[in-house]
Amino acid sequence: MINIKNINASAYKEEFVKNRRVVIDNFLTEEYAEKLYKYYTTEMSKEYWSATYMPSLRYEGDWEWWQNIPGNRYVMEQAYQHACNARDNNLFSYFFYKTMPGVMEKAKSVVYEETMAFFNGKEMIEFINSVTDLEITMGDKTFVSRYAENCFLSNHTDDVNGKLAFVCHLTKDWNPDFGGLYFDLRDKNNIRAINPSFNKLVIFEVTAGVAPHCVTQVVNNSNKERISVSGWYN
Repeated sequence: MINIKNINASAYKEEFVKNRRVVIDNFLTEEYAEKLYKYYTTEMSKEYWSATYMPSLRYEGDWEWWQNIPGNRYVMEQAYQHACNARDNNLFSYFFYKTMPGVMEKAKSVVYEETMAFFNGKEMIEFINSVTDLEITMGDKTFVSRYAENCFLSNHTDDVNGKLAFVCHLTKDWNPDFGGLYFDLRDKNNIRAINPSFNKLVIFEVTAGVAPHCVTQVVNNSNKERISVSGWYN
């Protein structure tokens, strides 16, 4: 499923050793990328997405989620405003939609199960080890995210989650004016923005807080949604 003919692993490993981050275009085979794109953008029912946010409305210092169903609409609106207030006070915060294992069990989705198996599986881990120097052995906490209008992820590091983070983007025709950009904040004098282009893989080291980053808010008139598979490796 990896478009291995398109990838010079040794060159990417050299780049990773130098920058602790690699961006790979056309990462998946065209057929598999299109399959994931079609499912997560048009075929998967919106009710199987869950609104996830931090800080929690109920549990201090924690995050929380609510399944995207009509009965939860009011509390999700409260959660969004709560996250925005935290962000405006320079606290770590976020609001976006993601797949939650318990909810996805109800969906009985073959594509979702294949997605989790692939990104946590042998082919992916062997590839990650071919382009990094981190000796990865397992995937962890993999999920699919959907950034709809107004979704955001404020400045943070992922060091509590693993050695390496990844994002595989599945959105077509994304305009930077829509927001939803990944910002690498390691050097505040040389901030790099990465557009979530279709079939682009971003991997970056997250040990010891070395990779502060954020995702800018998606504007509310874009009529587009930023879909990606994300997670960590240990």
